[in-house]
Amino acid sequence: MAEIFLKFVNISITAGWLILAVIIFRLVFPKMPKRLRLVFWGLVGLRLILFASVESMFSLIPSTRTIPAGIMYMPRPEIHSGLSLVDSKLNPVIAKAFAQNPEDSANALQILVSVLAMIWLAGVIVMLALAGIHTLRLCQRVKTAVLLEENIYQSEKVFSPFVFGFLHPRIYLPMAADKNAMYYVILHEQMHIERRECKDKIFAYLLLSLYWFNPLCWAAYRLFCQDIELACDEQVIKEFHAEERADYSEALLALGAPHRGMLMCPLAFGETGIKERVKHVLHYKKPMFLANAAAVIACIIVAVCFLANPKERSALKEEYVTRTGEGTVRQNCRISFTKEGAFRLSPSLLSSRIVYGSYEAAGGRLTLWGMDGEWYFFDMVGDTLVFDADASTQIKWWEDGDVFE
Repeated sequence: MAEIFLKFVNISITAGWLILAVIIFRLVFPKMPKRLRLVFWGLVGLRLILFASVESMFSLIPSTRTIPAGIMYMPRPEIHSGLSLVDSKLNPVIAKAFAQNPEDSANALQILVSVLAMIWLAGVIVMLALAGIHTLRLCQRVKTAVLLEENIYQSEKVFSPFVFGFLHPRIYLPMAADKNAMYYVILHEQMHIERRECKDKIFAYLLLSLYWFNPLCWAAYRLFCQDIELACDEQVIKEFHAEERADYSEALLALGAPHRGMLMCPLAFGETGIKERVKHVLHYKKPMFLANAAAVIACIIVAVCFLANPKERSALKEEYVTRTGEGTVRQNCRISFTKEGAFRLSPSLLSSRIVYGSYEAAGGRLTLWGMDGEWYFFDMVGDTLVFDADASTQIKWWEDGDVFE
């Protein structure tokens, strides 16, 4: 469970860079077509489900493995954020706080990560339970709704319009509502159904449930819900003249009372962000071709820079020579690597010992996990690996040119 939790933490950190990029684009280009904003949020969703990705030299993500998979077992735990300033400040603190004591059966970091993993799982369950509770409450509220026409219902217990349902979404309206206002609101809600946005919101909420611990994911979910409404408004009013847009805005103000708890119910669309939507509708202008083209190009750039993983700072060759921190090069000590993540280490030509295991390279740091529980740490410097004897376990390398234990 702890390993799965750390995997989700690393993915959320990686996706966090993309979320920040999307938020910045929203601020820098406020007049970007709102339907293209949804494309950006689609990229965020894709990044959150990518457990593996291609590598690219154009990637702007500092590191995809900020927290090493085996950090709980490191004698000197450290992170690889890809930002040297962050690593240099945090790693000494982390190493001091969670340094292993050989006499302890489990170190403090193992216990902490295990507890956090259980809290994460409990949070996922709570998020899904809250969605279920809000859905059941809405079901009870609209149980006595009266059919108006087709998929449109009215109810005395409904105070503002919303769409509710998955396979067969329905529109629910207040019982006492102005007919002219209802006309425009129904156009908006039917557009939600046509665009099948209920499914998009459910998918987004499921992702939020998995990554609830990341504040940026909450921000992304809230902005995504707002952008869905804005994009839907744009689609409805794109052929309206100024008078019709004014009537549409009045309808939003008349029937758009905020819906409490609507964000926690992925099966429902309520009228949220009314002020921003009214302002957007009243000042709406059809985007020019150049604006659309620029938005598409921006989307492509963001996809290239944030969907691909960065190439390793020093790509692993098939074989390396190593040296000690003091600078002595040992040509007879070699480490071979495979693309499948395995290594073969021969400490010395004089030694019959051959070590096998798995490895991880991130942030210019190489970590080897031996099959017998050994740990080996190296700094990746050009074509040479600099061995960190202080951080490594069991094997002490090179004394007068010999390997000793």
